[in-house]
Amino acid sequence: MRLYCGNSRCVRAGLLADGVNVPVERLLVQDLCHGSPAEDWCRHHVLAKILEGSHYELHLQVLMQLAVLLKHGGVVQVEPGAYTRPPFSST
Repeated sequence: MRLYCGNSRCVRAGLLADGVNVPVERLLVQDLCHGSPAEDWCRHHVLAKILEGSHYELHLQVLMQLAVLLKHGGVVQVEPGAYTRPPFSST
């Protein structure tokens, strides 16, 4: 098991967790995607953030999960309903 963190607060929390012996690594988008089919998107992920707007975070999350699976194998735990959005309002 490995914990990838996107910010320093997450890294500190992971390192300070009592009784948890899980490696904590800083999430480096370009390094994780290196050699994957998503390498081009990852190289320009800052531009994607501008172009994709509110969808960027979801795209980044899914892409990082797939990159971890490709690079390290294993299982990615996803919260139930994590990829669902409420229906659009008809008003």
